[in-house]
Amino acid sequence: MKPILYDKTGKTQLGVLEHCINCTVEEERNGAFTLTLTYPITDELHHQLIYDNIITAKANDEYNNQQFRIMATERIIKGTVTVKAVHISYDLVYDLTNVSSANRSCENALNELFRNSHFSKDYRGYSNIVNSQTYSAQNKNIWDAIVGSTGSIVDTYGKGPEIIRDNKNIHVLNSRGTDRGVVIEYSVNMLEESLEVDTTDIVTSIYGYARYTDDENNEHVVSAPRINSGIMNNYAHPFIVYKDYTDRFEQGVTPTVEQISSLVEADFATGIDQPKCNYTINFVPLSKCAGYEDIQDQIHLCDTVTIKDKRYNIDTKAEVISYIYNVLLERYDSMELGDARNTLAQTIIKPAKEKLEKEIEEKIIVDNKNYPDTLPKSSVITLHAGLGTIQVDWTYERQSYYTYQLYGSTKQGFTPTSADLLYEGQASSFLHTVEPGSTWYFRVRGKNSYGRYNEFSDEAGITCFIIDGDTTYIEKAGILDAYIGTLNLDRGWVGELKGHWIDARNLTVTDGNGVRTLDIDSFGRVKIDASEIKINSKSLDVVIGDATKGLEIRITACEEGLQTKVSSGDLSTIVTQNATSWGLSINGKLSGTNYNFDGTNFSIGKSDGSTTSYHAPGSSKWVHSDGSYTLVNSSGIKKYVSSTGYSYMYCTYAGEVEIGPWDQITVQLPSQLSGKVGTKYTVALTCRSYTFGTDWANVATQQLCMYVTNKTSTSFMIKSFKTGLKITDNTQVIDGNMAIQYVISG
Repeated sequence: MKPILYDKTGKTQLGVLEHCINCTVEEERNGAFTLTLTYPITDELHHQLIYDNIITAKANDEYNNQQFRIMATERIIKGTVTVKAVHISYDLVYDLTNVSSANRSCENALNELFRNSHFSKDYRGYSNIVNSQTYSAQNKNIWDAIVGSTGSIVDTYGKGPEIIRDNKNIHVLNSRGTDRGVVIEYSVNMLEESLEVDTTDIVTSIYGYARYTDDENNEHVVSAPRINSGIMNNYAHPFIVYKDYTDRFEQGVTPTVEQISSLVEADFATGIDQPKCNYTINFVPLSKCAGYEDIQDQIHLCDTVTIKDKRYNIDTKAEVISYIYNVLLERYDSMELGDARNTLAQTIIKPAKEKLEKEIEEKIIVDNKNYPDTLPKSSVITLHAGLGTIQVDWTYERQSYYTYQLYGSTKQGFTPTSADLLYEGQASSFLHTVEPGSTWYFRVRGKNSYGRYNEFSDEAGITCFIIDGDTTYIEKAGILDAYIGTLNLDRGWVGELKGHWIDARNLTVTDGNGVRTLDIDSFGRVKIDASEIKINSKSLDVVIGDATKGLEIRITACEEGLQTKVSSGDLSTIVTQNATSWGLSINGKLSGTNYNFDGTNFSIGKSDGSTTSYHAPGSSKWVHSDGSYTLVNSSGIKKYVSSTGYSYMYCTYAGEVEIGPWDQITVQLPSQLSGKVGTKYTVALTCRSYTFGTDWANVATQQLCMYVTNKTSTSFMIKSFKTGLKITDNTQVIDGNMAIQYVISG
């Protein structure tokens, strides 16, 4: 295919570059995507090979007519011009965006970047990543917002998503490539090979340490002894470092020497004790050779291939991380493979030693005191084949402290390694994209929060569906009406799906704004982010947790009312409520700012934390503002002052005396109170009747007064007087008498 030259809009064709001397496309995984072209100046079109114009070319065996914008040209005295161009998606580097979204799918977040751009609204985003995340990009160029190192879409969604750039269609996928069973072998189809070994960052000995802060805000350091790599002696000297693991511990967790040592071992398992190696190969696809036309050996970026070279004892898998594609010859000039570098390095450095295969794992230390150090039962795998996918289901135990690892290979009887890891997390189902007609084998194992694994499951294999034994299949079709017994959907659909029974491992519902309002995954987790939920039912029973294993919360709603029960073992709290009443039943502990109930005793206090009353089954206590308190128990009522108890006594006594005006009379306390109450008792006086002398004038204006005085522990005195007398001239006043009733309380 000859490259074609367009103007800067990509719409006006300027001509076919018929006399192109050479033209190659180079693409890296989530990285550079460039075109290099050499053209003779004897052709008039060389004048149009200028900055901003666009060249379309076949970029690889999979994607045709890709647009590349010219960024630089170099005219050589020999009569040629060399053109450097970048993929049209690099236009996104010059466009800025501001987005902030919560609970959005990867595809929606991707398209929101384009919708909020200045001049990239014609771009479209696609993704097969089903989980929803909170994503934000403030004043970032769009390309950095997609593939930047921190906070980008690639950083936020999934474990190392991979990018496909198909002109202005940007795909962010869980995995771009697959294992098509292609083998590149020395003396068969391998033309050239080179291995670049980099020992710059090798570490063979680690002194691990971590810092933590105690409750009094004092900083401490926990240090582990030096730990050496198992292959340290392969080198002339050790490579020693001190490494801080503080950020690997949750806040509030005190690191231990054992935990730090485990983190050091986990680092060695990632291959930091081995050189970094890139393996560059040049090969001839056998499918292009006579007699091998039926062999399927197409390779794409991010595919996994098998490399064999008996000279170096190499038989391993590696991922294609970059390629150089010859546009004119329509074949790859070379490919660079990585992600299996540790295994390749070992075979070069020490061929006699058995290959060391370790799974890469990230150990994050958490506070495991609430998690048991148990392992789930070994899983059983069930497989379902589609046209281009295989659905892998496995039995599992739905506990927050268990995760699962899924490994897959096209080789039967394989031993799982990090290169075969397809998924790690909390799920019981995985959709794996493969080539139609290919056969895959899978194994699963579980892991607990302490980093221990159970046994691998038995291997299960299946062949992906293919139509009539042909490798071609229908990509687009329209059917007006159909009756289908079984319908397998690898991707999805737009429209209506009706049926009496729909069984889905993963289900999502997205609203018009792209918000994931419903998420159900294969690990049994349901997430609802809805503006309104309505349930019309005579009763509703919601159970959270398992009472046989710990805490259980049960919410029951019916026509009689609402009941919430929280229980753990023999302890429970029940709240019942309807339109007219509310009730609380507690068999457990209740605590708060102003009250505390420990199952037996109940206290009430102030907002400052002080207690004002305390009630136990056999006693009650009230604290007074002066620090004294009153205690009621089976012995009676006492007031305590400075730990000394004083018994309370209470008695009511009524009596009556007669007294005249200006008189006073002493009343003795009754025997029950005399000498026992001091002066802290009360006397209430009431005038039962009174009489006046016959010569009193204007009796209506008279006011009779009485009061109590001189209270002692044995008696008190009542005094009387009269006021407001209106006396006529020379009139002699004759005093009358009052009958007074008194009531003594104390």
